[in-house]
Amino acid sequence: MLQARARRLTATGPRRIAYRLFDQPLIQNQYRSAFVEAMIEPYIARAGWRFVGDNWAGWDFQSDLGTRLELKQSAAWQTWHPARQARSQVPLKASPGVFDIASRTGWYDSAGAVWTEEIGRPAQVYIFAWNGLIGIAADHRDPEQWEFFIVPTISLPLQKTLRLSRLRSIVGDAGSFMGPRRCAEGLSAYIRWRQLSI
Repeated sequence: MLQARARRLTATGPRRIAYRLFDQPLIQNQYRSAFVEAMIEPYIARAGWRFVGDNWAGWDFQSDLGTRLELKQSAAWQTWHPARQARSQVPLKASPGVFDIASRTGWYDSAGAVWTEEIGRPAQVYIFAWNGLIGIAADHRDPEQWEFFIVPTISLPLQKTLRLSRLRSIVGDAGSFMGPRRCAEGLSAYIRWRQLSI
């Protein structure tokens, strides 16, 4: 912990920002999705997926065969939990795990320049990443703390959000993977997945 703090204080330029945002056990909501995408990228790249999620692109990864993949993430222990717990002296409930799965009115290309008006979900496959640890055990930087769920878009319910409990009932045991390496192995079945999204 002292080493991480020293890195943050002595780093300059972009490294200082990177350490400030990502080199601590709990990563803020607005940055955590970028972190999880970067965390799994090397694993799924070896399985034939490339990152295309810059500039408001409509999905995050695409297979060499054209399958589109969207990654969503959530965590049980948020950056505000430790401070609230210290103030209240009462054990706090962990966040329940909620993912945004709302249909969109369209999507931007990977350059973020061309808008395609198309109602629905532009990806054919979703990965839901969940860090369920709480308290001092929770470390969003640790890839092995993340559980991944792979779901074809056609299996998602027609609603705006998806709770972790419902997600578990959709995938069952076969669609849950601990750590990004196993997630990449599970994605191999979807590399040719071209069914219509909704």
